[in-house]
Amino acid sequence: MAARPPSPVRQQAEQLIRAGQHAKARAILERALKRDPKDVVLNKLLVSVLSAVGDHQRAAFHLERLAGLLPRDPLILGSLAETLLRLGRADDAERVARKVPSIGPQAAPLAGQLASVMLSSDRHACALELGDWAFEHVPSDARTAGYAAAARIFAGDHAGGAEALRSTTAARAQDPDLQRDTLLLMLYCGEFSPEETFVAHKRYGELMAARTPPSPPLPRDPEGVLNGDRPLRVGYISQDFRNRSAGHFIEGIVEHHDRARVEPWCYSHQLRRDELTDRVRAHAAGFREIQGAPDDAVDRVIRADNIDVAVDLTGHTGLNRLGVLARKPAPVTATYMGYAATTGLGAIDYRLVDAHTDPDPGANALATEELIRLDPCFLCYTPPSHAPDVTERAPDAPITFASFNTFAKITDEALKAWAEIVRAVPGSQLLVKNAGLKDPWLADRFRARFERLGGDPDRLETMGETPTAAEHMGLYGRVDIALDTFPYNGTTTTLEAAWMGVPAVTLAGESHVARVGVSLLKNLGLDDLIGGGTDGYVRAAVSLAGDTGRRRSLRRDLRERVRRRLCDFGSFVPILEEAYRSMWDRVAREH
Repeated sequence: MAARPPSPVRQQAEQLIRAGQHAKARAILERALKRDPKDVVLNKLLVSVLSAVGDHQRAAFHLERLAGLLPRDPLILGSLAETLLRLGRADDAERVARKVPSIGPQAAPLAGQLASVMLSSDRHACALELGDWAFEHVPSDARTAGYAAAARIFAGDHAGGAEALRSTTAARAQDPDLQRDTLLLMLYCGEFSPEETFVAHKRYGELMAARTPPSPPLPRDPEGVLNGDRPLRVGYISQDFRNRSAGHFIEGIVEHHDRARVEPWCYSHQLRRDELTDRVRAHAAGFREIQGAPDDAVDRVIRADNIDVAVDLTGHTGLNRLGVLARKPAPVTATYMGYAATTGLGAIDYRLVDAHTDPDPGANALATEELIRLDPCFLCYTPPSHAPDVTERAPDAPITFASFNTFAKITDEALKAWAEIVRAVPGSQLLVKNAGLKDPWLADRFRARFERLGGDPDRLETMGETPTAAEHMGLYGRVDIALDTFPYNGTTTTLEAAWMGVPAVTLAGESHVARVGVSLLKNLGLDDLIGGGTDGYVRAAVSLAGDTGRRRSLRRDLRERVRRRLCDFGSFVPILEEAYRSMWDRVAREH
C-alpha cells in the first residue's frame, strides 16, 4: 500500500522551518492541532519548533500528548525526560525515564543516553539503574558501556565502572569519539595504571590524526616575531573564562601578560558568562566566541588572527575543542592546566607541568607532548574574593577532617584510609561535601559504603552544595585538616582549604593526576603532609591531628604563605612567557 502524501499543512510547516521562520511555522501548526490534536506528525513538528525557539514549557505539553499517543516510543519518552529536566521538573523527568526499560531491549541504547542525562541532574539512583539495565542488554555496545561506567563511577563504584570500560576496549579503540569518552573516567579509577591510561590517550590521538583532514601550511615567522617586530600572540582556548575552578587560574595570567612580550587572545567555548568573563575580555587583546562553531571554522579564525602559540586549557573535560587543536591552527600548540594527563594528540607540541607533578624522566613516557616544567609550580592562583576571614577553632572542638572534592574522586581506597584516620583519632569527625551528596540516595549509599570500609557512620557528616560560594568557603571554619582524594588529587579544593588556614594531607602517586597535591604542598613547605603510600598518608593525618600547636600556627599563617608562594602572578607570568618564547623560537628556527 502506498504511503499517504504529506498534508499541505505539514509541507508548508516544513518549508517554513527550513527557512528559519519558526514563528510562522508555529502559528500554522498550532491552528492545525486545534482541529486535530492527535496528529502525531504535526505534534512532532511543533515540538521541534518550540524547542528551537526555547519554549520548553509548550514543548513538554506536546511531548506529553505524544507520550499518551505513542506510549512505547522510546525517542518520545527520552525527549520528554530531557525537556522536563530543562524545566526543573526532575521528579517528573525521572518518572518518565524509568518507563523506558518497560519498552523492551530495543530501548537499551536510549536508556543508556538517559542514564547520562539523569546523572547530569544528580539523579544517581535512576542513572545507575538505567545504565546497568542498558549495559546488560547491549553489553557489546561501547557507547552504552560508557554511560553505564559513568553512572557507576559517580555512584562510587569505580571497580564496576572500570569493568564496563574494559569490556568494550576493542570497540572503543576504533572510534575517536568513543575512545575520548573513556579517558576522563579512567583518571578517576585506581584500577587503571598510568601506563594503561597513557595507551588509551595515545590511541585517541592516533584515531584523531587519521580522521582529521590535512591543514594548509602555516607561515614560518608571521610578521617578524623572531626579529622582535611584534609581541608573541598567544591564543587561549577554554570553556572556563568564568567563575568556576579553572577560571581562578586563567584570569590572572591574561591580566598580567606583558603586552610588549605577549599579546593574549581568548577563544571561548562556554555556555554561561559572568563577571569573570567580562574581566578576562577586558584584559585580552582579542576575545572570540566560538561556542557551537565547527572545528574547521574555528581553525580558520585562529589562523586569520595570526596566533603564534595556541594553548588548550580544557583537555578531555567538558565541551573541549581538541578537534581544533588536532588541525594545528598555530605554529606552536600546547595544553595546560585544564586536564590532569596527556591529551594523546600528536598535533599538540607541548604540555605545561612542573617537576613535582611530572618528575623527569619517568613522566616523559606518559605524555605524547614534550613536557615543559614551570618550576617551582605549574599553577598560580587567584583566591576567591568572597572568602571570609580565617577564624580560630574552639579549643574544645573535636578534630574535624574534611573533603570537599568532586564525589567521583572518592575511591574506596581513599575512603578506607579516611575511615582508618577517623578511628585513630578519638572523638574526631569527617565532613564530606560536594554537589553529588545533595542527592539523599547517594548520601545514604555513601554512608553505607563508609561503614563497609571500616568507618563509623555516626562520625560522618555529608553535605551537598551551599547556597552561596561564600558559605562554602565559610565551612572551612569547622575544619581542622583536609583529606585529599587519590588517585585523582584535588587542586582548587586544596588551595581553598589552605587559603582558609586548613592544611591538606595528600598521597604521592605515580603520574600527574595523582601528584598535583605533591606540588601544592611542597610549594607551601608542607612536605611532611605528603604520604608516600596509604600508610604514610594515614600517619601524616593522625600526626597532624595530634599536634595542636602546629595546627594553630598553620591556621594563623597559611593564608599568607599561599599568597606569597602561589598567588604571585607578577613573578609567575614572566616564567610562563619565557616558556612560550622558548617553544616559539625552537619551532620557528627549525622550519
